Amino acid sequence: MSYSFYQTKEYKEKQSSLMKANWKKGLFDVLYKRTAKTCRRRGCTNVFEVKPSDEKIYCSRSCAASVVNVGRGSRPIEVRLNISKALKERALLFPSPLKGKIKVPRTKMRCFNPLCVKTFLFERYKERKFCSNQCAMDVIGGRPTSPRASRGKAGIRKDVSDTIYFYSRWEANMARLYTYLGIQWIYAQPHLI
Repeated sequence: MSYSFYQTKEYKEKQSSLMKANWKKGLFDVLYKRTAKTCRRRGCTNVFEVKPSDEKIYCSRSCAASVVNVGRGSRPIEVRLNISKALKERALLFPSPLKGKIKVPRTKMRCFNPLCVKTFLFERYKERKFCSNQCAMDVIGGRPTSPRASRGKAGIRKDVSDTIYFYSRWEANMARLYTYLGIQWIYAQPHLI
């Protein structure tokens, strides 16, 4: 094969030594080298770093705009009114899809709480059963694995015991479940194990 020469050990060693020599000479420093420039806007003394090939002369866009826009001056009132009119017409022709409320089809439903008689509207994708969180907690809150029971993390649960420190929600929920089912349980105590 004609290209097998490039796979020889001698060629690879020669290329490696040439590359190392070029790195030592600094031929590839342009890739990483940064030069410090001072902002050219009068009154600004910020120093910023750029590549040597970068033509940037101002430290930020606001500095550049304050220098470039000085020659423009303020626009006449007629021009400002024309711009305002054009923007208003554009807003009427091309209204923003995100402006205002996005209309989603809603469904009527009666609250699952037997004590609540409200009929409420909800979006179909939400699959709600209760009109409010309070109604949900009134019905679900008494169950052993309810959202009310699983709110906290580590700590003492007054509804289970005044003295036992539970290390997780899972432990407290298991204690509630055993209590609810009438099963006797003993919390693991480190000095007994």
